[in-house]
Amino acid sequence: MFAKLVVLILVMLGLGGFVLTTRQASLQARSELTQAYLRIHKADDDLLTLRSAIAMRVMPESVRGMALAAGVGELSPALDELPPALALQGLGTLDQMRARLREQLLEFDAEQAQKARKASPQRKPAAQPNKQPQSQPNNKPNNTKPPAKPSPSRIARNDA
Repeated sequence: MFAKLVVLILVMLGLGGFVLTTRQASLQARSELTQAYLRIHKADDDLLTLRSAIAMRVMPESVRGMALAAGVGELSPALDELPPALALQGLGTLDQMRARLREQLLEFDAEQAQKARKASPQRKPAAQPNKQPQSQPNNKPNNTKPPAKPSPSRIARNDA
């Protein structure tokens, strides 16, 4: 009896230790997840700060000033045409290049979809078990109970 009590106490201590260990692991995982979230949040804040600093330095006036200071001269807007050297290579206008690129992307997407259909196993419709024809209003099974047979005690009462 004493041995059973000792074994029971040891088992309970083992279970308690296991529960405490899993609880500690869970708390540590939550702590690491929270720390990772805080690091990500700080990195986002730093990124926002850097973007705003870049935006302040890249105002159109400051870019013109940097270009003049570098000796580039007056800046002019970009045109929607290719330089003559590239146009001579048969590339066409930018709109024509965009249209060709759009067509190539559509063809590529169609090829990828076709490959995916070929690679995926074709599903065959599941075999339907033999179904009995559904009952029609005229073919309803007769679910009415047959008339009850009179019990011998009723017969004796009716005879009297």
